[in-house]
Amino acid sequence: MLRAGFQVGNTYRNRLKGPHFPVYKYINRKDLHYWLDEKTVRVDTLVNFAGQEGQGGKYDPMETKFSDLNVGSVTPGDPHYDLVMENLKTIGFNDGSIYGVGLRDVTVRRLNTYIYCVTSEYSERMLRQWNDDEEARYDTVIKILDFPLFCALVQTADFYSNKHFESDAYIDFVKYAQFPLDLQSIRMYYHKFIKEQTAFGWQKEIRARWRINAKDKDNAPVVSIRVPELDKIIQVMDVPSAWKR
Repeated sequence: MLRAGFQVGNTYRNRLKGPHFPVYKYINRKDLHYWLDEKTVRVDTLVNFAGQEGQGGKYDPMETKFSDLNVGSVTPGDPHYDLVMENLKTIGFNDGSIYGVGLRDVTVRRLNTYIYCVTSEYSERMLRQWNDDEEARYDTVIKILDFPLFCALVQTADFYSNKHFESDAYIDFVKYAQFPLDLQSIRMYYHKFIKEQTAFGWQKEIRARWRINAKDKDNAPVVSIRVPELDKIIQVMDVPSAWKR
């Protein structure tokens, strides 16, 4: 029984107007046994994921915070005032006393959540760029046939085991933007996942996130969740050997 639902963001919803589309997870072959034999899915926290990025390839310092925000000079009555106020509230900054200074010295920490990351593209270019830019050692690709169903199965399995998640999944494409963010031109409410365009736009990333259960708030663990039906919604791609050279 699926004890789960999910929400999707605008970009993903627009894609779902057509048939369901697959997503892909690039991995090292030595980890295949987790998928095929143990049928487990590893779900990381945003804070831990950001730390891993820092140890490997290009690190996005905006994964866990917003800083050097480009607010511009806005006052009540200006055309962009309401949008800027909405954006600040969306990211958790509620001090209405600082305007016209660009908020260059203000940092807003992002809420730590559980996240799961995949990509919408299966290609030689993608595999090579993961290995070159991010210093990965990927040689195998998992095709997830239906990502919302995958998320629903994961959170159902979590519900009947350790209950780490406190919400249904929220799924959307990552929005790639230039930093510092211009809060007069982007609507943050519609983009829950934002990364820097130049360094990370090639990833074509889709994410799912779940709120962390209250009991884990201060020390949320990375979780490995056994999903008995996992083999029914994944395929191991036959990656051409030429892609790995």
